Amino acid sequence: MGYRRQRARRRGGSAKSASSRECKEELGITVKNEDLTFVHLSHRFSNRTYYDIYFIVNKYSGVPIIKEPDKCSELRWFDIDLLPDDMIECRKTVICEYRCKNYYSEIIEKPDSF
Repeated sequence: MGYRRQRARRRGGSAKSASSRECKEELGITVKNEDLTFVHLSHRFSNRTYYDIYFIVNKYSGVPIIKEPDKCSELRWFDIDLLPDDMIECRKTVICEYRCKNYYSEIIEKPDSF
């Protein structure tokens, strides 16, 4: 089981289809829409507004690899109770919200924090 943050939705596509497409483009894995479960919506404010949609990936095919090495230096699995200290702060916040069964959050960031 893993989670997936959906970030870019192309015109005419659903959030689930965008997340499945991003999994293929960024990780090289195939995820069917029916294998995604919505877990959180985060409304982030900074100098821009973002709506980050998070899904649990219940099943996928393929072996995850880094397909965009200019955006990611390492790919590792972690126990949810033993996450690394150097995670992006808003991702830590969302995981905490998810674990508390909160499905919506608002995060205010400083413009230089991402």
